[in-house]
Amino acid sequence: MSPYPVAVICRTLGISRSTAYRSSTGRGPFYRKADNADVETHIRAILRTRGTYGHKRLTALVNRTYQTRYNRKRIRRVMRMLGLALPARARRRNARPHRGRIIRGQSNE
Repeated sequence: MSPYPVAVICRTLGISRSTAYRSSTGRGPFYRKADNADVETHIRAILRTRGTYGHKRLTALVNRTYQTRYNRKRIRRVMRMLGLALPARARRRNARPHRGRIIRGQSNE
């Protein structure tokens, strides 16, 4: 690289050493494990018959059916990577605006 120490170069440039060691190419959007293919086949097999299950119930079914011990966060990540995750539920709100005041006729009511 250079005959000078990295610390001297960084001090001269006014940057931290961690910035100098940082890779120019970043990580991808998802962490990929080598054995995610097995998890994917298990997920797809269960979802063929039950297409509307979420990650929590799917994790229980995969672990029970295939005698595995996958974490539900891992199942969720793989489902997101494959585009199989269900959309998040919409929060129900009533039409009354909340103004933060509670009015009672008498005290201690």
